[in-house]
Amino acid sequence: MTTRPFWCSSCLNMSTRPRIEFNDQQVCNACQWSEEKKIKDWSERSDELEALLDKHRAGDGSFDCIAPVSGGKDGSYVAHQLKHKYGMNPLAVTVTPPLSLDIGDSNLKRFIGSGYDHIQISPNPEAMRKIDREGFIQGGYPYFGWLSAMQAAVVRIASRLRIPLIFYGEDG
Repeated sequence: MTTRPFWCSSCLNMSTRPRIEFNDQQVCNACQWSEEKKIKDWSERSDELEALLDKHRAGDGSFDCIAPVSGGKDGSYVAHQLKHKYGMNPLAVTVTPPLSLDIGDSNLKRFIGSGYDHIQISPNPEAMRKIDREGFIQGGYPYFGWLSAMQAAVVRIASRLRIPLIFYGEDG
């Protein structure tokens, strides 16, 4: 039995969004996390992050992490923090979206031009169309192919280039 789509009672995120979960009050996990962040002691997590980065920092100019970017704020912010705050050398990776917008393309171009190495992957449009169609029919995700490619392609590049860390900018 398929559940009808619904919206978060707090922020209006839709139930068909990838990786989204809801509590009994139909508040999404993003809103729940937003509240939890306000009271969390971040010092221990900061120390864990620093230790992780120190363990994987290349030090020889090679890439020590990947930051998927799309031209939006999330991935760009993560890549910027990794590079400028933590001294990492991130490789920015983009999977071409099915329907790009001029503003996103412009943002991505400016981001790359500000000093980031970048790889852009353009999956086979016919394969994406087929996967998107099935994703829409089976789960209500009209861009399922792109969502899948953002996960699979980035992991594949990390594996092939032996880059040990991936930092995604957005979570459900």
